[in-house]
Amino acid sequence: MIAVMDVGSNSVRMMLAEREAGDFRAIDRDICTTRLIAGMRDGVLAPEACARTLDAMRRFAQRARAAGCQRVFAFGTSALRDAKNRDAVIRAAAEFGVETEVLSGEEEAQLAYMAVKRPGRMGVIDIGGGSTELVVGEDGRVLSCACASVGAVRLHDAMGGATGQALTARAEEILRPAWNRVRTDAASAPVFAGISGTMHCLKALELGVRDRSALEGQFLSRAFVETMRDRLSGMPLPQRKALPGMNPDRADVLDCGAAILCAFFNISGVSGIEVRILGDNMLGYARMRFPA
Repeated sequence: MIAVMDVGSNSVRMMLAEREAGDFRAIDRDICTTRLIAGMRDGVLAPEACARTLDAMRRFAQRARAAGCQRVFAFGTSALRDAKNRDAVIRAAAEFGVETEVLSGEEEAQLAYMAVKRPGRMGVIDIGGGSTELVVGEDGRVLSCACASVGAVRLHDAMGGATGQALTARAEEILRPAWNRVRTDAASAPVFAGISGTMHCLKALELGVRDRSALEGQFLSRAFVETMRDRLSGMPLPQRKALPGMNPDRADVLDCGAAILCAFFNISGVSGIEVRILGDNMLGYARMRFPA
């Protein structure tokens, strides 16, 4: 059995998994929204954000050991990658037995593909709190990947309250160089999959459900995302939280996540994505770091 945590800019996620037939099977998953990137100034993480994140990591580590995991691994993404004081967080996590590494943007993109790989060529987009990853792979092998420093929380902190069109225009500027790095390989990819909370929440809103299992493999169209982006950008937070299917922890930044996805659609010409729930970066990490 293995325990993995994804220490992201918006949330800390945990997965407990066991080896089965040469692959990993997730037996438990959980998430805690901690907003590690919130309040980050001049590359320094805010003390209260670090405290929230370390508390979640500590509780997840205790739960993992109670389930029988001997070692607990964690990987940090955009917020820790950019933080001048990341070593303090890593040292604090080590004190309660969590082995933490900080991934490059390219490594994070590769994990996104490894999470949902399947025969044939496919693209993957992962919109996080601090960054967005694009990757194209084929038959289990990464062909090209890129990371852009635009995420739902980062965009919200910079432009919260702006119109959906303004958010999308800014996201396009930042995302375009990343798309140019994968564009050639993506041209023959029949499908792009989305693995992040932004896509999950948008599809849940379209279906009006909170049952995550109902989202796996569903198609999320460009038209719906554009409509929801514009609807959310003019809606007070209490009304957002009351929408059927809304994750209240994501309600304040979902218009920004939708704007980034709209920017991807505009740049790529893709008409929609396949929502993937069962695969995530933690599963990708287990597959990449501990191959059969």
